[in-house]
Amino acid sequence: MEKFAEGVLRACFLISSDSLDDIKGTSFSKIKSVGNKHSAIKREIGDVLSAIYTQVVIKYLTSKGKVDGPNWRALTMTILEVISCLTDRSDIDSSKVKFLDWHEVELSDTLLEEGGGERNNLYKHKFINSEGQIDLKLGTIHSVKGQTHTATLLLESTNRGPILGQLKSFLIGEQRACEATGDQKNWLNTLYVGLTRPTHLICLAIPESHKKTAKQNIDWTNEEFELLKASGWKVARVNENLKLDFI
Repeated sequence: MEKFAEGVLRACFLISSDSLDDIKGTSFSKIKSVGNKHSAIKREIGDVLSAIYTQVVIKYLTSKGKVDGPNWRALTMTILEVISCLTDRSDIDSSKVKFLDWHEVELSDTLLEEGGGERNNLYKHKFINSEGQIDLKLGTIHSVKGQTHTATLLLESTNRGPILGQLKSFLIGEQRACEATGDQKNWLNTLYVGLTRPTHLICLAIPESHKKTAKQNIDWTNEEFELLKASGWKVARVNENLKLDFI
């Protein structure tokens, strides 16, 4: 239900993107960044529409039948009512909201049996001059907690980041994990989960230079690369041809 609510708020943003000044003071502007989005939407749209919206969401999340054009249009009619209420707009022309249009997609029985119809964030990387490929599953560290993988690539995050950059002193051995406090302690706990998923290979992808604040950068030096290597890491730069140049 939270994911459904996130989609509704995203739709509010897309519909209002032609004039962002118009959303100031609206219900949408108050709740677009709150934690429990489903409850926030229900609170803002009033009891009557809230009850209708909740029933529609539950129906479509629990229905075992196939979603088709007619019931998709019935769903979007309710969603557009919610969007109109949240954005204080009664002039939304449903015929012009193209991203809510129904698009029929035919999936073969073979594809469905193999799980190809599932939205599992899989990226299929095909090798050049070869028929081979690797399936890469994309997700957050929290989404893979408890799982085991052959190899894991941890990408630096720019959300409150650079997180890996701010953990540099721990990665190069200048500080011990037990010395961490505040955000760094929380980040290290999360990083531990990510680092312990793979059985064979772990890779950290970190920008060599990253802006920490408007006036401060986090830069990795050759001396720090040597400290990483002394701790057992292999260090490489990604070159212009997307190949690894080991240092």
